Amino acid sequence: GLNLKAAGKFDAAYDAFNHCLAIDSTASAVLYELSSFYAQLNRPEKSLEMLRRAVAYSSDNFTYRLALATMSRNLGMFGEASDEYEKLVKDYALTQEGEIGKAIDAYDALESSIGMSEALSMQKYKLYNALEQNDNAFKEVEKLAAKFPMESRYQIILGDLHLEKNDTVK
Repeated sequence: GLNLKAAGKFDAAYDAFNHCLAIDSTASAVLYELSSFYAQLNRPEKSLEMLRRAVAYSSDNFTYRLALATMSRNLGMFGEASDEYEKLVKDYALTQEGEIGKAIDAYDALESSIGMSEALSMQKYKLYNALEQNDNAFKEVEKLAAKFPMESRYQIILGDLHLEKNDTVK
């Protein structure tokens, strides 16, 4: 199925994936692939069903879970999307080195779903620092201070960060 899809033979790939599903209805990779076909066929509810099943059989797969959260959000199912993003954040924020980028992506997705919050921005700040991306870390706090200008604690945090950089003027 993947070879046919890569070759641009989408009808044959779709048939091959359905044949695989008939053999093993719990094959998460097949369910995930079929979900993309249903999305392309403008059948988002069927795509969502396939993604839910893929996640049910492979709940530790980041890609499947992120796709489910994104599809839920696109369909206006913000509660389900938010729940799934929160699970992603919990599961991937405390990951080993090399997975921090995925955690940041999950935080970004959650932020786009539920909006900016101190908890999300501060977690992203910590992750950027762990990656030694100090400029991105600083920008997270700046965005937070700009979004909530009446919250003095964000201004204080910014001031502390400027002091750490020996920028006494700012």
